[in-house]
Amino acid sequence: MSTTSFDPQKTLVILLGASAWPQQRETLRHNYPDDNNPFKRSVAGMQSYFLDYLRIPKDHLKNLFDVKENANSLFTQIDEFLETHKSTTNDVFIYYVGHGTLLDKELSLAIPAAKDNDYDLPMQKLWRGLGKIVPQARCYFLLDACYSGKITQLPAKSPMGPKSAVLFCSSPPEKPSFVRQNGEQQNVTVFTEALLKTLRGENPQLKISPVTWSFRDIESPVKQFIKNHYPDVAEPQFSSTGDQGVVENLKVFPNRWLTRWLESIRGKLSQQRGELQPIYKAVASYLKELESRGLQNPDSEKTDPLDTWFAAKLSDQELITAWQSHQTPSKPNYPDWSDKLQQGRIVIFLGANVPRDDISSNLFNELKDTLEYDSFKGELSELCEYMEMETSRARLCQKTAEFIDSISLPAPTPAELYQLLAQVKAPLVLISSEYTNLLDQAFEAQQKKFVVLSPLNDWENSKNAGKLWQRYSAPNASPEAVGGEDMDCLDFLNRDYSVIYKIRGCVKSDNKRLLLSENHYFKFACRIQQAIPNSLVNLINTWGLWFIGHHPNTWEDRLLIQTILQRCQRTDREANRMAIDEGATDRFIGRFWQHREVDSYKVGVREFVRELKKQPPFNSHA
Repeated sequence: MSTTSFDPQKTLVILLGASAWPQQRETLRHNYPDDNNPFKRSVAGMQSYFLDYLRIPKDHLKNLFDVKENANSLFTQIDEFLETHKSTTNDVFIYYVGHGTLLDKELSLAIPAAKDNDYDLPMQKLWRGLGKIVPQARCYFLLDACYSGKITQLPAKSPMGPKSAVLFCSSPPEKPSFVRQNGEQQNVTVFTEALLKTLRGENPQLKISPVTWSFRDIESPVKQFIKNHYPDVAEPQFSSTGDQGVVENLKVFPNRWLTRWLESIRGKLSQQRGELQPIYKAVASYLKELESRGLQNPDSEKTDPLDTWFAAKLSDQELITAWQSHQTPSKPNYPDWSDKLQQGRIVIFLGANVPRDDISSNLFNELKDTLEYDSFKGELSELCEYMEMETSRARLCQKTAEFIDSISLPAPTPAELYQLLAQVKAPLVLISSEYTNLLDQAFEAQQKKFVVLSPLNDWENSKNAGKLWQRYSAPNASPEAVGGEDMDCLDFLNRDYSVIYKIRGCVKSDNKRLLLSENHYFKFACRIQQAIPNSLVNLINTWGLWFIGHHPNTWEDRLLIQTILQRCQRTDREANRMAIDEGATDRFIGRFWQHREVDSYKVGVREFVRELKKQPPFNSHA
């Protein structure tokens, strides 16, 4: 069976059926006016959908509807059509609308030339012909006729037919199908009406929708539409053959409902841009995100207020209030987070206090004792600034390195997050803002290969502005200075090396160039464009970025977060950005993350690790 994605340019469509059967018995001689014939309207609607919505090339569509020739002639034309395109065909649609009956317990479909009691288009013959001429193609039968569900029994009876197929039929094997006739309304066949309403995005059952629909996606909305509007009509029959679930879950149909909904909301949003200024950018970004990933159940918290506002049942100010109240996601999605982590397709920015909450405060006290400055009440960066001025930069870095070297795993409070990351089989991309080597130790304990990168931070020498320290995890590996502009993080990942970018510097490489004092931070911020490799920026923009263990209530953390976000301007809205921050309910911190389009969760690092450990395959390590 073909495993290629759906391509309209490699797809064929065959339209069959009739609008009248003049040679049939009286019960089939309908007197529908030509401009309101339900069969003619149904096939016209389907043809328009295939050409205008699905973008099937015109010469890839064979319209044999109302062709007044015998069955042998129709089969010859079908075979010739398939033969002409068989070498480039991945998918074939067969649509029929009209009358069906059971002859010798097999489904036959009426054609205009058929005489009384002679439904001369046996589906078994068409089924076998497809299997013979285009055996590699996926086939989709859309049959709108009485007893059409009988075809779902063909795969077992005729294994020489298509190897993979979807069979979506208007009625079960023993039930008739119906035409809607309602006064002055346009006549239409019930099944095709429900199908077209769904495919055109006019079915209200489509609130939760992917970007592209499969047959399995549209099955339930079609059935529900019929149940709601025609409760006395039998439920359509749906089945598939071939590898279980593959063909029916293939993404085929563009989501017109989502397109229509987005166009409506964007239109009014643009008109009210001035009134909605506090949330306009966030809403516009969110709509762009939905365009890429579709709608999911959790989105209702945001889309419901938008729908109510669009219907003029919510004022602009009420929408602003409702929208801002939902900016912090309510429920962590640990299964999804675990899955992303296991795939290694996310960049994680680790805060300075991830391994131990007391590291910064203990370093602070160590430096105060060295300086004999017990009365100092400022921040760590201020104390480092003072020590550098009072002694020297070399002395500051030396004391910091000595303190850091005294910390190892297991620490009094184990670096559980580091140990969890070390268990991930896929290579990871990590940015670390802490000073210790505990992350390296955790990876080494699990024999997980990695390469450490860090900015050279040689601010006095402009020639070194864009250079990085690079050190492999191999025993006795020596660090070397390399050009950051040519650094290819994907190359490391392809060789199974995790990437650890130490944004504040790397102690093992060069303890004279750590990011410690206020002066260092300011110089680093000025050279952020050169300090972070382009390949790392590209991964952040493509995969997304998680902030874990950051405390944006300090200016140093805010500067690092802001410089990273400014350097990595988002290009793919599907690449999510989130913060695991137990302080996210604080008004300032919550607004800080929201303003930077980062979803924040009030979750502590330990809780984050504890809950991830419950997810497979982490729970197998317990």
